[in-house]
Amino acid sequence: MNIISKIEINYFRSIYSASFNSVNHLNVFVGGNDAGKSNILRALNLFFNGKTELNTPYDFFQDITKYRVEEAREAKGRVTLWVKITFRNIDNWSSLPKTFYIKKSWDRNGDITLTHEKGTKLGTITKFLNKITFHYVPAIRGRETFRIIWGWYTIVY
Repeated sequence: MNIISKIEINYFRSIYSASFNSVNHLNVFVGGNDAGKSNILRALNLFFNGKTELNTPYDFFQDITKYRVEEAREAKGRVTLWVKITFRNIDNWSSLPKTFYIKKSWDRNGDITLTHEKGTKLGTITKFLNKITFHYVPAIRGRETFRIIWGWYTIVY
């Protein structure tokens, strides 16, 4: 069963706003170069592991979309980027509803704000998140990457 039902990403790198409303146990992202496919994975890695890539810590000025910075400057507003994930309570935790969201926001000062479904307790949300292991696998860019990662590759004709 799928634990994640929806993913929302706002103001992260090349992604101004993206919403994936029907997340399955296997999701394939297809698109041209610089379309944002890898940034979806980086945003999820930031949400679950606090890093944008395997060994790259979060850097607000590197990770915020430039369009949002310009908008906020004009409106004199607060600039944040955020990732919101809607989860299914597949383990039937009695202290969690059937579906619930967790949203993490990052600001220019390095502060992280966690908001969650009303009626849920922060301690329960923290315990829930601590049980999840997210493994970030960088985008595969060709046969050479397979060889480096797994020591093999297959040529398909």
